[in-house]
Amino acid sequence: MMLSREAAIAKVAGMPHVTSVERTAAKLMAWKEFARATGCRFTGATDEQAVWVVGIAGTLSMQPHGTARGGAIVIDAASGRNLAGDLFMVPMWPDYWDSLPDAADQSEPATGGESGLTR
Repeated sequence: MMLSREAAIAKVAGMPHVTSVERTAAKLMAWKEFARATGCRFTGATDEQAVWVVGIAGTLSMQPHGTARGGAIVIDAASGRNLAGDLFMVPMWPDYWDSLPDAADQSEPATGGESGLTR
């Protein structure tokens, strides 16, 4: 069974290094689709593995490296295990976000706006 969009966002927003959240969104896709869009070469996932890519803007404490202000966290769509991250030190949303596909059921409701769930 796969995590819902809401559960994927809650999993990432609840990670210990996330200290504040200003905006979130999540897209479901195969790992290869994320890798193709971003150039990520992580080898711990299979090409067809379903993943949630969770965009997050806020404050992420990455000590001893500093504080990230946004990025994308990739988690296994079934287990919620953290697979990869693309974090930014300046406040920004992933510039590739709009090019990422979303295979999630389009009937799944989205709620909120800049501070809630978005599609």
